[in-house]
Amino acid sequence: MTLLLLIWNFFQIGAFSIGGGYAMIPLIQKLIVANGWLTVQEVADVVAISQMTPGPFAINAATFVGMRVSGVVGAIACTVGVTLPSVIIVLIIAKFFFNFQHVPGVRYVLYGIRPVVMALIATSIVTIAQTALFIPEVTLTLQNILQSVDWKAVAICVVSLIAMVKFKVDPVIMIVISAAAGILIYAVL
Repeated sequence: MTLLLLIWNFFQIGAFSIGGGYAMIPLIQKLIVANGWLTVQEVADVVAISQMTPGPFAINAATFVGMRVSGVVGAIACTVGVTLPSVIIVLIIAKFFFNFQHVPGVRYVLYGIRPVVMALIATSIVTIAQTALFIPEVTLTLQNILQSVDWKAVAICVVSLIAMVKFKVDPVIMIVISAAAGILIYAVL
């Protein structure tokens, strides 16, 4: 039963996550946490690990969650579930898109979808920021927002952002450097 539920949940994630891997984070969090398979913190960890490993984010995340919940069989089930909608949809779209891509209505649909994808990615950023940049033991309120900020994490985030945007440091290298910085800052200092 758990395997069918995993396949179904990841089929939904794959089917309704328009815009790529990061756009699926809110849906992953909602379905996975609601089923009690992972906590919000564990979802944030899966996001980090999925980003740092080779391959598409969505497949990596599905594989990690499936492995955590039901071992290798669960990993396979989640991976099949999350990829199946894309395979089906792309086969259908590929059949018709190139014939109709210049039709104004098709372009208008794409113009309408793009802002929603941006909103989904922004939602993911907010969700990850809550677990990555704030002290988890402190309940976040407007009154204590500055006291609940993990300033060490903010420093790592800002330095990483500048390094990647301004100096074009490779994200994988930045993840390794940030992991070393985390050990140094949190364990030593």
